[in-house]
Amino acid sequence: MYKVLTGLLINFLICCVTTISAQTIEETLKFGKEMYARGNYEAAIPAFERVIYFDDQEFSSKAFHLLADAYYETGDFRRAISYYDLAYYATEDEEDKLTFLLKKSFLLIVEGNYIRARMELFSIDEPGDPKFANQYNFFLALSYFQVLEFENSKDYFLKIQTSDSIFYKQEIENIFENNKRIDRLNPRTARIMSMIIPGSGQFYAGDIRGGLNSLLLTAGIVAIGYSTALTLSWVDASITYFPWFMRYYMGGYGNAAEAVRIRKDDLRSDLLLDLINLVEENQYPNVEEN
Repeated sequence: MYKVLTGLLINFLICCVTTISAQTIEETLKFGKEMYARGNYEAAIPAFERVIYFDDQEFSSKAFHLLADAYYETGDFRRAISYYDLAYYATEDEEDKLTFLLKKSFLLIVEGNYIRARMELFSIDEPGDPKFANQYNFFLALSYFQVLEFENSKDYFLKIQTSDSIFYKQEIENIFENNKRIDRLNPRTARIMSMIIPGSGQFYAGDIRGGLNSLLLTAGIVAIGYSTALTLSWVDASITYFPWFMRYYMGGYGNAAEAVRIRKDDLRSDLLLDLINLVEENQYPNVEEN
């Protein structure tokens, strides 16, 4: 009889401890959600971490994506990526899986890891739901654009479904046609131009100030050197001014090539911004709204 009562008491205590523990974890999760809703992500993060650490499955599976979202809000994208990955494998819901994969892919693009982002996206088929399909194609388009694979990028931009498809597709074609003109800007051409006429390569790149600076400096040194040669000797002029001339002359055509590269990057950044704005204006659903 004593053994039976002892066994019942032990079972009762175990049940009580389990219930109290579950309630504590549930309350911690609730607290974390409240902190997140208030924008207090620094308080939400340790709450979600405690849930994951102390719970086996029931609540921890819910906490993975909440923790990822909190890390995203604090700008810690690498940890957010890791927890979106855990959230993906912790859920059986196909829509949730797709949401977490898209969020992870988006952050990989933000981090500049374009190849891995494409690997993640290509691990699944294109979603049937237009909302998810648009995000899927948008992220692939971005990842290709950033590695200068513009034809692939255009193809995925054109796959995005919009409210006015005729206008949208025409604008996409126009933007990528402008990109072809940017491709014609050649650093080698700028370099050669500045070797022939100092400053002309910078003018070609659109760097008027840099072109004038290069032209006036080299011309000024030549003029002073010529004047010195006439008053003293060509030897004195060469020894004194030729090193300075070569310094600014060589620096000028090197700067011309770099000016073209910078100009191309700036123009492409503007085009990418135009593409993003075009997609958003045509009712692209933001991935963060999922």
